[in-house]
Amino acid sequence: MNASFSAMIVPGVLWALVFFSVLSWGLLLIKSAQYLRLKSQNKQFTRAFWAAPDLLTAAEHSTQYPGSLARIANSGFEAMASEEKPRTAQQLAHTINRQDRLERNLRQQIQKERRALEAGQAILASIGSTPPSSACSVLCGASWKRCKASVPAARPAWKPWPAPSATR
Repeated sequence: MNASFSAMIVPGVLWALVFFSVLSWGLLLIKSAQYLRLKSQNKQFTRAFWAAPDLLTAAEHSTQYPGSLARIANSGFEAMASEEKPRTAQQLAHTINRQDRLERNLRQQIQKERRALEAGQAILASIGSTPPSSACSVLCGASWKRCKASVPAARPAWKPWPAPSATR
């Protein structure tokens, strides 16, 4: 039973290494594509935003374009456009001044965008923090035990140097 268990460990560890390697490369490629797409979308929005003749046109661009900068700008425009209503307990957000509300909305939207960009990085970091040497030590240890069991113990062909004597 011990030999069969040892024979299952080596392929299992190899397949786990292959699986996590494919998973890591997949996440890396997905995140790279996501960053490149967002970079392109943000460039398009930035050009349209700064080419707008007035602030209302720029606000319209923020709803028409995809991308993180457009969503952040849209959040800011929504915060500025909200009407001042009477102060009630249900509308606490309207009791603070416009600048604070704008800053709060922008901060919240930036956090949402950051979380979306950082999704999957914890998985990649945890896979990357596990050294492959631990898997290799399992593989080498199992292989070494099998090798040691199959090869009879042999006497060394060389003779060690004699130990130095304590007397001169």
